[in-house]
Amino acid sequence: MSFMGTYWKESGGRDASFYQHEWSKHGTCISTLQPKCYSAYRPQEEVVTYFEKTIELFKTLPSFKWLSDAGITPSNGKTYDRTAVQAALEKGFGHPVTIKCHYGELDEIWYHFNIKGSFDTGHNGGVDNFVPSTPQGIKSTCPKQVRYIPKSRGSQRHSSPDSPGHGCGNQRPFKGNGHLNVLISGQQKGFLISNGKLAAQGQPASYRTKWNGQFFILTTTKGVCGFVRGAFTCGDNVSPAQFSSKGQNLATSRGHTTFFTDAIPSAKRQQLVYTQSSNIAFQLAWQCI
Repeated sequence: MSFMGTYWKESGGRDASFYQHEWSKHGTCISTLQPKCYSAYRPQEEVVTYFEKTIELFKTLPSFKWLSDAGITPSNGKTYDRTAVQAALEKGFGHPVTIKCHYGELDEIWYHFNIKGSFDTGHNGGVDNFVPSTPQGIKSTCPKQVRYIPKSRGSQRHSSPDSPGHGCGNQRPFKGNGHLNVLISGQQKGFLISNGKLAAQGQPASYRTKWNGQFFILTTTKGVCGFVRGAFTCGDNVSPAQFSSKGQNLATSRGHTTFFTDAIPSAKRQQLVYTQSSNIAFQLAWQCI
């Protein structure tokens, strides 16, 4: 617990609830942690195993050192080429990795493994049964230029989705091409794909803006974007809708930055986007590419 209390922290100080979330979301889906896989099972033993093995694995992945060895160090002012960040991590790990960004800032590093045998077995209790593998499913979501912000109270990390310039450098948001990321309570929960739907898996679409005065229209490879029967849609024979922006957020021509959907998207189900009230409210944040 002392190691977790130092290195596995929840940013708001709610460590216990964060650990509960990690177990509920990730630990419970590991089939070889089921009670029947233990020779002499004790209640909740699988929970302890999950955290112990995760920490053991973490200790074999010195991400910060791999980045530093490549000259990539935390900075409030610098940006780093996305391919350089990935190359540094892949050199250390020996296989491709997935990097994820939050408003253009490096936020997560995903290492991918296959497991030979049980989750809790390994030579002398180690993790040699975790075999590095190629990423499956969701790809890296970072822009071409990545910010790597220091972990300190004095860092100039952007916490508001209305703050301009996330991932855009000196470029104004909503100029040229970009992704539209879905933010629910400030957390990214998906992105828009080329037909205008909200997705949680796959690749975010490239949206292009065309300005006319204070408003602009959006297009993708599917066509122009507008609203068809109340749902945001991009495609042929779609009447273009006019949009504006507030900082990093997409806004309607009336200045509204809140959009709605019926449910959070999953790996198997995409969702429609509306301007009229529905179950879940969210914002669409621009990410320069």
